[in-house]
Amino acid sequence: MSTDIKSSNLQLEHLFRAAFERTKSRFLSYVLSWLLFYAIGIGAMLAILLIVGLHFLIYAVTKSPVVTGTVAFISSIAALIGLMYLGAWGTLATTLTLVSEKAISVTDAMKEVRPIIWRYLGFSLLMSLFILGIMSISIFTLFILLFVWMVWGAFSLFIFLEDKKPGLQALWKSKAMTKGHFWGILGRLLLVYVAVYVVMIVLSLGAANYRALNLVTFVISLLVGPFVISYMYEIYRNLPKVEEAKASTGWIIASVLGWVLLVVGIFSSINSAMQATPRMMQDVQKEMMMKKTRHI
Repeated sequence: MSTDIKSSNLQLEHLFRAAFERTKSRFLSYVLSWLLFYAIGIGAMLAILLIVGLHFLIYAVTKSPVVTGTVAFISSIAALIGLMYLGAWGTLATTLTLVSEKAISVTDAMKEVRPIIWRYLGFSLLMSLFILGIMSISIFTLFILLFVWMVWGAFSLFIFLEDKKPGLQALWKSKAMTKGHFWGILGRLLLVYVAVYVVMIVLSLGAANYRALNLVTFVISLLVGPFVISYMYEIYRNLPKVEEAKASTGWIIASVLGWVLLVVGIFSSINSAMQATPRMMQDVQKEMMMKKTRHI
């Protein structure tokens, strides 16, 4: 395979045609998967509301804040883990309906990705922690660094679905795949994302109210989403593959430093707020006293 980003398979015409064909042949499976997990998500939220109601019932029966608080804490953790599990399952299954080598049904996609859900949750957690640390230090680069990492990590999900390896290996491989092709990939991604953003703005101008705007956003996500995923996958599958990629110690250290800055910033803000509160209260009391004096 050619390592040149300008190879015929990475020309815009080929990418759009291949992404369109992929989307057209797998659109129904994608939509069914998307709607299924959307409905499951709504059902999960209703179940959480029911659990919240049960907390009030438990307190009414036991009259014990300790018992109620303990049950609420345990059920909240369980609900959070459940939502994360369903979210990961939906992301993997819905993406697989588009990127599998052969067309696959929704049920088969769900079965295929189920064994790797916990592994994916671990990968997502590590990646989120890493990117949040990078985001903290990217403030000093006007968030350009964060933008760069969004390009470097653009193919992480596709790599994870293929390799199914734990840790951040998918992120490092995604970064390695973009080496020497960064600007070409950036231009191709910007072209599609800017076009989608413009379409959303134009269509949202005709929305009469907030509900109509939500409906427009929902429809666009459902119709355009699979094409964008297919387009990104076509870029990915035509890039030179990387068998292994070493973890970048320097970037890990940078992310840790970002977390240190974040924690220091949070504590500094809390400390400043605590010091400012008494002064604000004194100013309010003085103003109230002055108003009473004028009134007298």
